[in-house]
Amino acid sequence: MSMLVNLEELLKNPVSLEGEMPLEALDYDLHEGPVTRIEPVQYRFETVRDGSRLLLNGRLSTGIECECVRCLKPFTKAIEIARWKSEVPLEGEERATVVNDFVDLTPYVRDDILLSFPRHPVCGKPDCVLPGGESLGGAPSGESDERERSVWAELDNLDLESR
Repeated sequence: MSMLVNLEELLKNPVSLEGEMPLEALDYDLHEGPVTRIEPVQYRFETVRDGSRLLLNGRLSTGIECECVRCLKPFTKAIEIARWKSEVPLEGEERATVVNDFVDLTPYVRDDILLSFPRHPVCGKPDCVLPGGESLGGAPSGESDERERSVWAELDNLDLESR
């Protein structure tokens, strides 16, 4: 299902679009990235024609499930673009495809939603522990405030002058 808007209708009045974008329209491979599940994208926006461009203004939201890059546990995250704005050119090199006076706005919604996905999702839970048992603060889990020495701290012990 595409989000089509009629250019003739836009000459008279702004057009409001509201609904749910199916997952197939996102064209996102769940096996390739950090996101393992996506809820359908909810959208509500107004489209206005301004000369040789369309201005989109509204709200986009979805929910995703990710795997934490630190503890490798799944968690859910809400994605919301509360003040979404986009510009769709009708002329020039990057112009939108117009078929029978209709413009498909799906690619513009898809791109902005996908760009808002986290690249390295972190659950942020206080008990988030690295798979080897190291906590986020660097202390092994189950131990008190005693910190392991950093690998970089070992460079302080390197004696380069004796060589």
